Amino acid sequence: MKQAASSCPSGEICLWREKNYNGVPWRWSPSDGTRALPRNMLNHVYSFYASASGCFIDSGGERRRVSPGHFSRVYNTNFGTKVDTIAPFC
Repeated sequence: MKQAASSCPSGEICLWREKNYNGVPWRWSPSDGTRALPRNMLNHVYSFYASASGCFIDSGGERRRVSPGHFSRVYNTNFGTKVDTIAPFC
């Protein structure tokens, strides 16, 4: 987690396509507004670290609130296989 925290600036949520924070993170901040994830990350968020609050959204309507300090090294066993969009609020 230390690696993820150091590569995810304050005020952002960082998403990785690979487990254990491997690869280059896709970064989002609440000021970006609601955004669809890049095509290569749709339903494929396999790790994340939050330095900001936000909401992971599935196209089916399911939502997961994320707060600063939330993280997962292996999110593909959870909601990471469903995330399509990220928003400032749920």
